[in-house]
Amino acid sequence: MEINTTTFRCPTSVQPTMAKARSLVSTPSTYAELQKHIAELQLKAEALKAQEVSDVIGRIREAIQVYGITAEDLFGSPRRRAKQTLVGIAPSAKASRAAKYKDPATGKTWNGVGKRPGWIVSATEAGADPQSLAI
Repeated sequence: MEINTTTFRCPTSVQPTMAKARSLVSTPSTYAELQKHIAELQLKAEALKAQEVSDVIGRIREAIQVYGITAEDLFGSPRRRAKQTLVGIAPSAKASRAAKYKDPATGKTWNGVGKRPGWIVSATEAGADPQSLAI
C-alpha cells in the first residue's frame, strides 16, 4: 500500500512529539556542541539511575520488612564468609611458609620461595655458601 504524502497529514496531537523527536535526533555540528550534549545526557542518565536505585532500595527494604530477611540470610554468617573467601586460594596464600634462611647481620629471613632478597644475593656474590645462611 502506498501513502500519498501530499494528502497525508500528521494529527496535530502528534506534531509536538515529532518535533521533540526531531530535536533529539539532530546531531550537534561541532565538537564542543557534541561534548555539551554528552554532558547533558550523562547528567540525565545519572539522575535516572539515582531514581531507579532509590526505587530498588525501597522495594528491597519493603521485602526485608515483610519477609523478615536478615543480613545473615543475604550474605551468610561472618565465619562462613571468611571460609568462602579462602576457597580457591592457593595453600601458600592461606598460611605463610616457615623461614629457611636468615641474614645474621640484620635478622631478616627468607622462606626460599620467590625472588631472592638483596641480602642473600650480595652474600652469595661475596662468596658465602647459601647453606651457611640456612636456619
